[in-house]
Amino acid sequence: MSVFDQVLSRGDFDRCRWEEVIAGSVKKDCQEYSSLFLGKASQARAASDAVADAVFSVLFVVTNIHLDPGNIHQPFGPGFVTQSARGMIPDDINDQHYAILAELAPAVSDAEMRARLCDLLWFVKRNYLLAKVAVLAYQESARTLEDGDNWPPCAWRLSRAARLAKSLGDDTLFDAVIAQIEDVLTRLNGEDPRFLTGVLMELLQELGKGDPAKYVPLAEKAAMRAEAEGGFSFERARRLWQIIADWHGMARDTGAREAAMIRAAETHVKDAEEHAARPPENTPNLQAAMRMESAILALKKIGTPAARARYDVLYPRLTEYQSKSRAEMPRFKHSLDMTDGAMFAQEQVAGKPLEQALHIIGGLCKPAPVTFLRKQAEEAFGQHKLLGFMGTTRVSGTGKVVARAPHFDSTPEGAEEATLAQMYGNAVLHRQCTALGYILPAIQKIRAEHNVRLQDFCQLVTACPFVPQGRELIFAKGLYAGFNFDFIVSTHLLIPQIEHSIRRSLEATGAITSGYDKQHRQNEFDLNVTLRMKELRPIFNNDDLIFDLRGLLIEHHGTNLRNEMAHGLLDDGQFHSEAAIYLWGLSLRLCMLLKPGETVTADESVPAEGATPESTE
Repeated sequence: MSVFDQVLSRGDFDRCRWEEVIAGSVKKDCQEYSSLFLGKASQARAASDAVADAVFSVLFVVTNIHLDPGNIHQPFGPGFVTQSARGMIPDDINDQHYAILAELAPAVSDAEMRARLCDLLWFVKRNYLLAKVAVLAYQESARTLEDGDNWPPCAWRLSRAARLAKSLGDDTLFDAVIAQIEDVLTRLNGEDPRFLTGVLMELLQELGKGDPAKYVPLAEKAAMRAEAEGGFSFERARRLWQIIADWHGMARDTGAREAAMIRAAETHVKDAEEHAARPPENTPNLQAAMRMESAILALKKIGTPAARARYDVLYPRLTEYQSKSRAEMPRFKHSLDMTDGAMFAQEQVAGKPLEQALHIIGGLCKPAPVTFLRKQAEEAFGQHKLLGFMGTTRVSGTGKVVARAPHFDSTPEGAEEATLAQMYGNAVLHRQCTALGYILPAIQKIRAEHNVRLQDFCQLVTACPFVPQGRELIFAKGLYAGFNFDFIVSTHLLIPQIEHSIRRSLEATGAITSGYDKQHRQNEFDLNVTLRMKELRPIFNNDDLIFDLRGLLIEHHGTNLRNEMAHGLLDDGQFHSEAAIYLWGLSLRLCMLLKPGETVTADESVPAEGATPESTE
């Protein structure tokens, strides 16, 4: 019998004196409580106490479920999802146990635990009264957890309290939470050392609250303080200037909003200048070029006369940094197993600011060179004659034939088709190694060092040249979902947006991206057409990337991810495959390479601190 099938009573919970377990915890948050309850469950299991084991296991699930305070419709879910495992979810607790928790929840003395129990019961059982208790408990927990250095716990509780109160339609509760948020901002006075001021202001803006006249000076004070600190604090300054721009937008002060957006771009310039002054062993020009490019792209996206004028001043400096940086780029060629690759990836992102770490993942997600894949395929046919004689047939998971290629020695056309089929197959292996050896370990390292939110990806894609205006939130949500290992959502969001961006890129060059069908309807071309259009090559100017996109998204001898997703051929596990993980990483890379109507050179990539292997031979 499963521990969760154990019938329990309130007396069982009282007998276990579970509140005493968390009463002595120094850290008053559910993550810490989860570990304590798991330890008590293990002790009870060792003592053959099935009831205590069940009690503490239920409490472990309650506290282990991940809270996403920004998701009002699905705030509770697993902390991780892989093909073979996942974190705890609300459905792991049965109705009988929920009934007991509903009795316990309102009287729990610990505010953090009371908030979690009441909120979970609201989410699962729609207990309105407990939802109101949850809001008050979150406010109390936020006061306990308020810390300028360790800001996320307080910010998360206030965020959830505000959104929950608003969803309940209780104006009194909602206004009380807003008042608490504003009280925190007043006491911080723009002088907190981390992100709490910025995060709470973003929350007010999202909820349509706050007085711009009051908060612009505080945000400016915090932004200038961050700029003065330099280093990793430039990221904080940049975000604060964007918040200031949004305050001016709420006040409908267009000129001040533009000035703040330019100041946000200028933080990249100051960051570049700081790196350019570092010693040669720190690859100063390489790092400065990356940051100056971010400034250039941000100014170009602003697009006003003042921004364009500043763009014209900075662009020559960018080219100078880039010219000097070529001598600083170390080049390595390694034969790596998965362990070496994982260690390498984690070393590259360790200790880096979030934005730089994400750029590094994009640099690590490098398509396999077409020349290498062709040489590899031709050598395989030469060394293994049977392989070339038999041809290639690929089948789906259900046994259906999805692709065939003739044998290598059939005709010149057949030989080329067989070679391409082998190349697409070998590229699949490259993507698998990249996904498991680089991307996942790098994500795990970043998650361990940073509290990453949807707003961070919004900030990232705002200056991304590949993302058309009006599509920033979709890209950001796709990238954020994949970063949290929800590749079902990321795959569904990112593929159509890549399709749209490529179509826009072609249109900007004058290419025709639509046509009439047999019913005389004008349809937009999808990736099956656009990725094969000759007009695409001068846009990307990178055969490796085009070949990789084809193999990943539309080629039946490759992964064919776009078409299999579009036709509902993928199950839950396949959405968490190496191909879906690689798609996420390649999407990051695309965001850093191209803006519709612009071209990139074949060797252009996002500079990353440290070196990346050229291949995984």
